Amino acid sequence: MSRRRRRPPPAPGCSAAPRVPPRPAPPCMRAAVDLLGAELRRPPRPGADAVLPTLLDLLLLYVLRSWFDERRSCDDSRTGWVAALHDPFHGRSACHIHADPGRQWTVEELGRLAGLSRAAFARRFTRLVGRSPLTYLT
Repeated sequence: MSRRRRRPPPAPGCSAAPRVPPRPAPPCMRAAVDLLGAELRRPPRPGADAVLPTLLDLLLLYVLRSWFDERRSCDDSRTGWVAALHDPFHGRSACHIHADPGRQWTVEELGRLAGLSRAAFARRFTRLVGRSPLTYLT
């Protein structure tokens, strides 16, 4: 008789993790999982301290890519930071913002990075993200 393992209850103050429906993994993700599994099944070998974190990083990137691709095809992906990352103008400025979050960015600087005027940048950013650039930065 097989016994099903029960999930532990969520920690106090935390909600249960969302359920993600299974779907076929892209071939690159499957390859990363296979490499990680093979590495974990063997006794530790030279270089394992470098290989395991690298494979985990690679797998995380493939999962995020898959999630972004899926979000892009959803109706609710037309706004929010995911939409801004995919926008040809705001993608560049978003990368700069997240590369240097402590910097005192101005809307004028971000507009210049995006190739837009300050006003056009602010309007487009607010429409995409749902908040003004300065509200987003603070």
